[in-house]
Amino acid sequence: MRHPSLRAWGKSLVPALRNPKLIPSAILLALTFGLGCSDSPTTPGLPQETLENSSIIDFGQSGPQWTVVELMLRRGGSMNLDGDRLVCSFSPGALPIPQALIVAKMKLNGPHGSATRLDIDFQPSLVFKKQVTLKINSGYLAGNGNKYTLWYFDPVTHRWQKEMEQTYTGGLPVLFNLYHYSAYAITR
Repeated sequence: MRHPSLRAWGKSLVPALRNPKLIPSAILLALTFGLGCSDSPTTPGLPQETLENSSIIDFGQSGPQWTVVELMLRRGGSMNLDGDRLVCSFSPGALPIPQALIVAKMKLNGPHGSATRLDIDFQPSLVFKKQVTLKINSGYLAGNGNKYTLWYFDPVTHRWQKEMEQTYTGGLPVLFNLYHYSAYAITR
């Protein structure tokens, strides 16, 4: 199935944005995109429990990279980031605005099945009113341990901060609760 380009899809939204009721949302969305907190890090300092690669989206490494764009409404919903293996779920009322065009740029540090790290840059940068759940299948990243670690890039300190660690058992998915959108990395 062929999908339209992001540019063509954006142009198709222009008539809808002419609706006077959507102007405040469009302005807020434009301001949010322009004032993102991820700052596209390229050489952040790392904590002692270091991530091996310091770049959030390192186009020099081999591994798949892709972008998912979805309009999310305040009533909630799910955003499949890599099929049902990686899903972001919004509970009703989680968005601080009536709607947001969510853009998720993702990059694995190796081929599916052997990658040990996933970088995700979410835009626009938002602080949620309720938690948003990021679900990742336990076998999504390669590794020997039974822990997944969620990191976020702090644009103020320019350092990766450990957000949380989750231990999984069996084939159950790993769940991370997000309270803001920013630049993240998940490692195993």
